[in-house]
Amino acid sequence: MPRENDSKERKRPQRRKRTEGEKEAIRLKALREEFGGSAIDPDEPVLSPQFPYRAIAYAFKDAQQIHAKPNKRFNPKAVVKRVATACLLTDEQKEELHRWLRWLNDRRYVTRDGYQSPVLQWLLSKPAMTSSWPGDADGAWSARVNDEYERRLAAKGGTAGKELKADTAAAPSPPDPATGSMRSDAQRLGAPQKLPRSVDPATELKRRTSHDEPPSKPRAAKTEPTDALRRPALPYGAFQRGEMLANNFFGALRDATDAELIAKATKLSHDADATRIAMARSDDVARCIEFIFDQVGLPLPEANS
Repeated sequence: MPRENDSKERKRPQRRKRTEGEKEAIRLKALREEFGGSAIDPDEPVLSPQFPYRAIAYAFKDAQQIHAKPNKRFNPKAVVKRVATACLLTDEQKEELHRWLRWLNDRRYVTRDGYQSPVLQWLLSKPAMTSSWPGDADGAWSARVNDEYERRLAAKGGTAGKELKADTAAAPSPPDPATGSMRSDAQRLGAPQKLPRSVDPATELKRRTSHDEPPSKPRAAKTEPTDALRRPALPYGAFQRGEMLANNFFGALRDATDAELIAKATKLSHDADATRIAMARSDDVARCIEFIFDQVGLPLPEANS
């Protein structure tokens, strides 16, 4: 009997041990999720613009199929060789793809769900087969990663969801004229006055949609919220790589509801340096931020001396 048990133990499949690279990648991912505000791994190698879609799609699907087997890891050199044969890559593109695949091989969680990479976020948007990676100079694909990250956390009732509720319900204090903070052009454009300290932004939105109705007239129940914020056109250069708070603000300006835009604007306003950096890009970007901040009653940072 002891010999039979020993034989069964020997036949039992052993779970593959994680490599040091995998352990480090998982450790850093956990730190980003606990303390960071972005799902993007800063160690992801950059693929140059115009890298062919077919090559990225081939390599990613090959890696996914191999990583789907719990005890398997793919060989980056072998994958590059297969991709290069099918897609006719240059020597420089082979080297880029090899670096990127080495990074991916230690991140099985990315091959399971590619939303965490700007490159794969673009890939998952299903561009045409003849397309090329456009790069992410304006941070648009990074912003999509972070938007999806916050959406998933909110769906789980996680930190991002709690912050979103807190930011939406918060009533930011209006700037004090005596502080010498930067003034806005929004008033000259006919923006509404700043909210009093005691007014909740969400309540103010509801008030704005109904201020023309007689007080005695009963309001009909609405099935969908009505946007009330006046939105300027998205300025050129709104998105910049690495400026997450500003990118999220402009993403909400472009796509989200008023409540979400207020939440993103509030987050941006809490970081005076991030707001200054964004406003320093151009007059159009600065006016856009000022216009929204002025409507919601958010303070602008004081100008650096």
